[in-house]
Amino acid sequence: MILQNDESAVSGSDIDLTYLKKFSNGDKSFEKDMLESSLHEAAEKMEILNVYLANGEYKKIKTLSHSLKSLMYVMGAQNLYHHFNLIEDIIEQTGFEDRMNKQYHHVNNSWLLFKNKIENLIKQYQLTLHL
Repeated sequence: MILQNDESAVSGSDIDLTYLKKFSNGDKSFEKDMLESSLHEAAEKMEILNVYLANGEYKKIKTLSHSLKSLMYVMGAQNLYHHFNLIEDIIEQTGFEDRMNKQYHHVNNSWLLFKNKIENLIKQYQLTLHL
């Protein structure tokens, strides 16, 4: 299941819940709970990523990006998954700082759009589940 809206041209705005639905066996409550917990964890890690970037702690950014890839996969953010993968690759290169900063800003903007969409999707689950 892929959800899109008018901003679908913006990287990170598509939501593909195929992976999550495979695990849920149709349990909407489980899907909602997984999205909520993954969103919460990803939001915390994005804040930490901001600090690491401000401090130039690129090795920590690489490690955290790897962790964020897993969360993006669960939430169906395939574009963000690939962007975090690119961040890991960029950090391995010589003179990566400028490319890293540009890539990070793109990821951060995509993250904010995606986060809003997941929050709306969670609200839809709550309505469906009558919570």
